[in-house]
Amino acid sequence: MLLIFLVSSLLTKDAWADKFNITFSENIPIEVQNNAQLMINQKIVVRDVDMSTHRKQQVSSRIASIIETAAQPYGYFSTQCQVQHVNAEYNFHATCTMGPPVYLKQIDVEINGPGKKKVETLTQKSKMTLQIGSIFRADKYEDYKKQLLNIANHAGYVDASTNASQLIIDTDKQHASTKIILDTGPLYRFGEIFIEQQIYDKSFLRKLAPYAMNTEFNTSLISSYKDNLESTNLFANVSVLPNAPNNESKTIPTQVFYEPIPRTQYGLGIGYSSYANLFYSASIQRSLLNDRGMRSTTDFLNSDKYAYAITTLSIPRTHPTQDYFNIQLGYKKQFIDYVGTDRSLTTTLAHITQRRPNNHTSLAQEIALNYSVDRSEFEDNTANHTNLLYPSLKYNWLIKQLKNNATLALTSDMSASVKPFIAPNNFYKLVLQQRYNRASNDKKRMVQIRGKQGYIASDNKSSPLPLGWYFYTGGTYSVRGFAYNSIGADPNETNDYNRYLYTGSLELQHLVSKDLFAIVYMDGGDATKNLSTSKPSYAIGSGILWKTLAGNLEVSMAKPIVNHSGNTSMKTRLNINIHQPLIR
Repeated sequence: MLLIFLVSSLLTKDAWADKFNITFSENIPIEVQNNAQLMINQKIVVRDVDMSTHRKQQVSSRIASIIETAAQPYGYFSTQCQVQHVNAEYNFHATCTMGPPVYLKQIDVEINGPGKKKVETLTQKSKMTLQIGSIFRADKYEDYKKQLLNIANHAGYVDASTNASQLIIDTDKQHASTKIILDTGPLYRFGEIFIEQQIYDKSFLRKLAPYAMNTEFNTSLISSYKDNLESTNLFANVSVLPNAPNNESKTIPTQVFYEPIPRTQYGLGIGYSSYANLFYSASIQRSLLNDRGMRSTTDFLNSDKYAYAITTLSIPRTHPTQDYFNIQLGYKKQFIDYVGTDRSLTTTLAHITQRRPNNHTSLAQEIALNYSVDRSEFEDNTANHTNLLYPSLKYNWLIKQLKNNATLALTSDMSASVKPFIAPNNFYKLVLQQRYNRASNDKKRMVQIRGKQGYIASDNKSSPLPLGWYFYTGGTYSVRGFAYNSIGADPNETNDYNRYLYTGSLELQHLVSKDLFAIVYMDGGDATKNLSTSKPSYAIGSGILWKTLAGNLEVSMAKPIVNHSGNTSMKTRLNINIHQPLIR
């Protein structure tokens, strides 16, 4: 009965009429003040007439009693208060002697039922709200019981109860002891997964669930199922909710609600650079090609130096973005100053998988077989036709360190061919990329470090690979401050078959206003035939970076400080670039 009284003395703000204005002496805890004000405005009813002196005395006495009661849920059982009417009609001032609080001397938790061991283990891993030696508070006591119930409910014991719990308060000794008894009740299991919409194959969506019928119920698995569905990129909105428990079968069905993504999505991009003039891109994605999430994507980019058109058909195996096949047809054209032009038509069949070894790491793997028809035209009017059939392997690692506001991305791209495949000679090509971002705690400053390395080995240098396979660098997305692919292009050489590549970039970003950053950077690198004769080029630059949902717009000026590229100009170069599609 005492507990019921204490809990009923804790009111919410919805209960008060905000009629009285009570001021309190400073020694009264703020939570007692708030609770008392709520109780006063609920329990004392006054008419909109002037109060007599006698009535003011009655109200003062009643307010004092209510404050003393309001203090009990917070451990103060010997509070004595005096209240005086001041100034305006409904203004009163309270002065209280709080007395010694009641402390929690003993907390016993007894867990019974089929889920005893599991709930005990989960409880040991949780930070509980009730601590021995703390001042007794009825709300903390209730929170503790709710915490135990939540642990049991989330583990599948939805009929758990703490109704048999006991609370003893000794006001003379200022001690409180409690025995919380949790009866877990029977274990519930997952029931059927209900999906009302007919757009996607229901059996396919059910296979994405990390649980099956009769699996032990656990709310964390429902969250994982929702995450799996969201990761497919098939939905504009999706939710997974448990239905009411079936008390007879001891099962809990789940319900999936979703809104599919638009059938067609478009993307546009545009930019300007002082070395490539205007360039633009476009993309179109067609989704819902079948009820398992098959989709096609076509990307197009055109500029003075570089152009491509690539169409990709993605066919889910077990998951649309984590286990799927790509069939790709692409055309690329690349012009390199002082070297020549390379055109290629490539068909690729790839299997892509993605997984998360832990909460901070994601790993993507792509295994592909490629067939390419290539034509390289050189500045000396010679040409080289090449057919290649070769396998490739690509790994992407992404590591996020949330505590340090840091992200590390690593990419490994390997291509090779041996005699059983179609190629002018046996070759091996390796490209490694790194990107490290770290932000300050207030997210106002960020450092970004990028690196790229490449190596090509072949056993017959007289029968070269296509021109576009060799390394050249320079430009907005590699070494800023230099013309596109001018580093490694020697105007005094007929053919530049650069087998080595290394580039690096250090960039500092500082928040100027919302989503707008000032940036300074230093880029450098080289593409060369021989590392022993390498002469890297460097540039420094500054500008602004606007980060938006549509894309990152960079406007910067970069000036070479060491220039060994094919274009030896030391002039400052302007870059205006959209790093991602402008409209999506």
